[in-house]
Amino acid sequence: MSNLTAGKILIPYSRLARKKITKFSGPQGRIDKIREIITDLLRLERIELPHFVGYESRQYAERLIDLAKKYGDKHEGMMEMADYWILEKDLLPKLFQVIVPRYENRLGPYTQVYKLPIEYQGKGLRKICMELKDNALPPLQAAIPNRNHNNSLTNILIDAYKKDYKFKIENKKFD
Repeated sequence: MSNLTAGKILIPYSRLARKKITKFSGPQGRIDKIREIITDLLRLERIELPHFVGYESRQYAERLIDLAKKYGDKHEGMMEMADYWILEKDLLPKLFQVIVPRYENRLGPYTQVYKLPIEYQGKGLRKICMELKDNALPPLQAAIPNRNHNNSLTNILIDAYKKDYKFKIENKKFD
């Protein structure tokens, strides 16, 4: 029997991010917010959230899936921990019967994070999109267009240097 309990997932995180999450509701509010995010991630498998909350909750979600993979649903401590971190109890079977078998042969990480563009109309928060890997949703990479940086100053200068260099090489051949 291991010493798994609901409060044993302790993950160090930066003081600034912790301060942003606990600004209005204190330490228990921070834990409640992380529990809500983990529950939403398991239900929807892709969520959009502010980056300072997302990166911290990602670590908790990864650890929960890793422990669920290691101990399974027969372990009393693991069931207590999953019951604590997942707010909607109908998601417990999904964790053990759908998500854990999906990652049985994978060592980790189990989530993927994409940075989203900053929306300046509101608060100007940096947001991320966090999803479970190998989900049934359409891939995000196809939805993100490839950026064309040909007109950036750096690329223009590099192209001009290449042309100048080729011109010098060709002139040396004929001299």
